[in-house]
Amino acid sequence: MDKYLEKLQSKGVYTFTRDDLKKNLPISLAGINMSISRYLKRGKIARVKSGFYVIVPPEYKKSGILPPFWFADDLMSYIDSEYYVGLSSAAAIYGASHQQARIFQIVSAKQVKDIRVKNLKINFISKNKIEPEKYIRSKKTETGKVKISSPELTCFDLVRYISQSGGINSVTTVLQELHEEIEWKKLFELADYYKKAIYVQRLGYLFEYLGFAESAVRLNEWLEGKNSYPVYLVPDKRRKSLRMDKKWKVLINRQVESAVQ
Repeated sequence: MDKYLEKLQSKGVYTFTRDDLKKNLPISLAGINMSISRYLKRGKIARVKSGFYVIVPPEYKKSGILPPFWFADDLMSYIDSEYYVGLSSAAAIYGASHQQARIFQIVSAKQVKDIRVKNLKINFISKNKIEPEKYIRSKKTETGKVKISSPELTCFDLVRYISQSGGINSVTTVLQELHEEIEWKKLFELADYYKKAIYVQRLGYLFEYLGFAESAVRLNEWLEGKNSYPVYLVPDKRRKSLRMDKKWKVLINRQVESAVQ
């Protein structure tokens, strides 16, 4: 087991599965299970998902887990699902640093239960269909690569999954810092791909609130001639609103109080 894990690390690989051990170690299944148990107790490996493990080198022994960017791609390959790192976790890559502590967000084509390992929580958001590759970027990591949402896709996801992104105030704060990363041609291409005005309405309202007048004008021009209907600022089954912003047709059911002004 020691030699096998050392060999993986020498190749820059920090993940393995139970099946990998069956194929590569000349010991019985009982022996493999005993080895896994022993290494888990010593903190040399961590179980992320049943049958999927990460190697924990000495420098990460205190946290007990690798940075999730190191193993996210391997994990989603193991789960056999299209994915990308999104929401606040993606925004942090672009300089919007108001990420919830120790929460890593993955958007997945499959429904996957959230994972908690050591002090890390991996939050999965399921989509019936993952957006085309041109809206997703590939980021190099110490162990290979990982897929992350583009700034434009991140913006739309933030206003689509507000509760999963820490609430409206957190979303507004992140959007303030993410705004300068937007490529408007790509944003409108993505808006056309969705064929829905709802995300543009919310984004326009929030950009106007933040004082991005020129950006608000661009979004408002896109909405002209489109079928748009009143939409709640924050999805809520209680369906209560304080008022409606007539320009954006947004029902204000939460008071926005961004941390950055």
